[in-house]
Amino acid sequence: MDTLAQELPHSTEQALRERIRFTTISAEVGLALTESLALPSVLEHCAESIRRNLDAGLVRIWTLSEAEPILELQASAGPRNAISKAPCRVAVGQYRIGKVAEECLPFFTNDLASDAYICDAAWAKSAGMIAWAAYPLLMENRLVGVMTMHTPQSLNQATREAFASVASQIALGIDRRRSDEALRAAQQRLQHVVSTSPTVLFTMAVEGEAVRSSWLSENVRDLTGYSTEEIASPDWWRGQIHSDDVASSDEKFPHELFARGRTTIKYRFRCQDGAYRWFRSEMRLLRDEAGQPCEIVGSTSDITEHKLLEEQFRQAQKMDAIGRLAGGVAHDFNNLLTIICGYGDLVHEQLGDEHPMSELVTEITRAGHRASGLTRQLLTFSRKQVVAPVVLNLNTLLGDMEKMLRRLIGEDVELLVKAKRGLKMITADPGQMEQVVMNLAINARDAMPSGGKLTIDTANIELDDDHVRQHAAARPGPHIVLTIRDTGCGMDQATQARIFEPFFTTKGPDQGTGLGLATVYGIVTQSGGHIDVTSAPNHGTTFTIYIPAHHSKRSTERAKSQRAKLPRGTETILLVEDEDGLRRFARLALEKHGYMVLEAARVSDALRLCEQHPDSIHLLLTDVVMPAMNGRQLAERLKQQRPDLKVLYMSGYTDDEIVRQGILYFDTPFLQKPFSAASLSQKVRDALKVSNKRRANRERRPSAETPVSDASRLTRMRLQS
Repeated sequence: MDTLAQELPHSTEQALRERIRFTTISAEVGLALTESLALPSVLEHCAESIRRNLDAGLVRIWTLSEAEPILELQASAGPRNAISKAPCRVAVGQYRIGKVAEECLPFFTNDLASDAYICDAAWAKSAGMIAWAAYPLLMENRLVGVMTMHTPQSLNQATREAFASVASQIALGIDRRRSDEALRAAQQRLQHVVSTSPTVLFTMAVEGEAVRSSWLSENVRDLTGYSTEEIASPDWWRGQIHSDDVASSDEKFPHELFARGRTTIKYRFRCQDGAYRWFRSEMRLLRDEAGQPCEIVGSTSDITEHKLLEEQFRQAQKMDAIGRLAGGVAHDFNNLLTIICGYGDLVHEQLGDEHPMSELVTEITRAGHRASGLTRQLLTFSRKQVVAPVVLNLNTLLGDMEKMLRRLIGEDVELLVKAKRGLKMITADPGQMEQVVMNLAINARDAMPSGGKLTIDTANIELDDDHVRQHAAARPGPHIVLTIRDTGCGMDQATQARIFEPFFTTKGPDQGTGLGLATVYGIVTQSGGHIDVTSAPNHGTTFTIYIPAHHSKRSTERAKSQRAKLPRGTETILLVEDEDGLRRFARLALEKHGYMVLEAARVSDALRLCEQHPDSIHLLLTDVVMPAMNGRQLAERLKQQRPDLKVLYMSGYTDDEIVRQGILYFDTPFLQKPFSAASLSQKVRDALKVSNKRRANRERRPSAETPVSDASRLTRMRLQS
């Protein structure tokens, strides 16, 4: 009885001590898991608490890798030599610890020396360890790691239960810590994405009919120049919207947003520097479980560059449409002007300078030639003018023009030409480039009625992708840049938007046709370049022209034409033209210069005349575009009967790409309408002199240069339309 009485207090005291010890472990581990340290440091504290309170020799905590089935050692508490020799990575299924991870079942042994699967059995034997325990760290049946313990005494039931209890606590801590770290990493990534994004994100809380800003990404400063603190409310933001855009913005937000659940607003916003930029805001309305509006989420981005490109594209479409119209009008005018000017020249020649009616005829002819000049400008604007591009140096061209420009702009305007040394060559029509410089110089002179300064610069430039993104017509690569700058009255934005439109002018009546800048636009575009305009009222105007550089440094001199005595001939010419008035004029002009003319109004008439005429036909003079068959096809048919027949084409529709590539060869004799009797006679004489050798060389060219039949049909359809 005495012995039992002595034992009961001893057992109770031991149980109390164990309970206190286990409670201490749980408290210390719980406290360690709340510390804001890295996971390995937190687990070191947990392992040390377990080792100290359970009288263990060595405690280790492993975590399962999130990338592969590997246990990675995170913390150890025990002798230094045991810690340093322990493996840091153990595959799931390897050793006893790997089996515990694989099966997700705890393992205990009080006979450590007899278990060959425990990886550090040698150290355990030398250190006097007799027991070993491993417990899987599970979180909702999901393995997050394994905890092991070596002890120098046998493991009793209470110790195993305490070990299992603290294992569950540590598993929960590891899982939470990993979730927190993953959340922090995701938040950091999101913060980095938002901070580097050009798009501002925001949320607004909806409380009844009131809307207030609840969150705004910090990159709003990059977008607007304002900080998040300065942007206090939706009303403040509304106050920065351009007055012309407030009404449409109010219609979208909040009315459309609350009606449809989402909306998109485009508006001009005044940034901190005072400049307005185009913004696009997209918003979506969120509702709570009761279906009531509770929050607005949205984004705002800068679309200024997009709007500029959009405007450039619309302008290019408008200019192209006007160009097509201008080209069609010019084509019809060319036929009429050929008749007017041609007959006028013939009448004047017959009357002589002394005849009383001669002056009237001269005025008619002069008006016709002026109209012809306007027509050529229309064709140039619409990029349908046949050009003769050569490789030239723009500095040389400006040098040749400088004296003429000084006389043109007058003494009260200072001219300064800054020619860049080593300027690259360009491929362009020299006459057209002279026209560009002259037109811009005249415009600059008119903008400086009281005198000023006109500066012309040339330079080499390499257009990069940023420039191309901002200019719809631009192409990357080496260019030369021609800058023409004046100190005149300048232009507002509304005027700048229309300056390249044909017939648009700010000059008074009888002071301008409105085709000068339209012609410049057409020439620059046809030369493969593009043009920028910078201007403001009372701050002058700068035209910046970009022309692609030629790949070769070799220049080509322009041939100078010389007037010669009008040639005559005796050959027979087959004239095919469906415009009656023009055909009669051409026949009279040719007969006047000694030629015999066979006249045909239709293709069928031409085929019949060619077949029935008993003598030689030396030249076919034919319009390019005719019903049923174009001029080239007619020539091919007639040459089957008369192989030595030479051909001269004429047309009022002078699209360089369509006429030259779609129907004619580049070296084919061609007469552009309107033409005079003199130019007709000269062209006919030149065409008759074409050698058989030249024609044979052309016919032996590779097939790649021969127009494809389908392309020819398509071209004919386009021309006839």
